[in-house]
Amino acid sequence: MAKTAAKEKDSFGTLTVHHTNPDLQHRGLKGVNIVISFEEGLKLHLALWQALARLSTFNRATKAGKNAAVHLRLFGGTTGGTITVFQGTLVQRARRSRGAGV
Repeated sequence: MAKTAAKEKDSFGTLTVHHTNPDLQHRGLKGVNIVISFEEGLKLHLALWQALARLSTFNRATKAGKNAAVHLRLFGGTTGGTITVFQGTLVQRARRSRGAGV
């Protein structure tokens, strides 16, 4: 199991992301900062809570239950946008062939 990054002094926690689409590392990006107001944070909290409440009803002993996920989609650019919360699945992404020595 991969070691989770240590919690930073000013963060509220760190979690592992299954994948991003498009692939941020492939594009050379190390991370994306998203800044939201307190009110929008409350909306995000509520949306996540509702999505997780639905996922908690799934049977985690089944493959579908284990692959249930929360999907966050960011729309917009550097001057603003929206985050939408969806129910998603952990799809296994095909490994890319990178050639013989890599």
